[in-house]
Amino acid sequence: MLICILAPIAAILLMRTQSRQKSLSHFVNHKLPQIGSQFALFLGAGVFSSGISAIILSYPQFFNLDTFTFSPLLFSLTLAAMIIAGVIGIHLVVSVAIASPMLLPLNPDPTQLGFLFLSAWAIAAGSSGLTGLGLLMTSRYQIPTRTIINNSRHYAVLMWLLCSLINCFFL
Repeated sequence: MLICILAPIAAILLMRTQSRQKSLSHFVNHKLPQIGSQFALFLGAGVFSSGISAIILSYPQFFNLDTFTFSPLLFSLTLAAMIIAGVIGIHLVVSVAIASPMLLPLNPDPTQLGFLFLSAWAIAAGSSGLTGLGLLMTSRYQIPTRTIINNSRHYAVLMWLLCSLINCFFL
């Protein structure tokens, strides 16, 4: 909430243009409409996360996580599931929106949870042909999506192992 309040104020105060009003007007009228799809994605992920939370609370017998702890094994399995979901085309915002309400009742360390989400995002974004970067390479350089995924699978597995080990020993 603090960032949402302070970021626009800081952006306006730190603008390096002659006319702040002209720049703001151009941004609101021309630049903001171009990011509508990203805005919709983040709003949809928030609604999706709320829906998942409601389902978990409505059916506690199916999502009873009381016997689990946020162990290194659960970290590794969740990371692997999020990477696989990202590689097959599920946006990482959606994966985070699904994983968050399921993991938060386990009271994980916020640093560990942040490391999980950051790791999943970085690994999946770097190894999927269906992310923004992958689609850019496909359209600009005519590299098939399958080639990107095949060439990146060793990277994804190695980074998954590395992140799992870092979680085991340092978090």
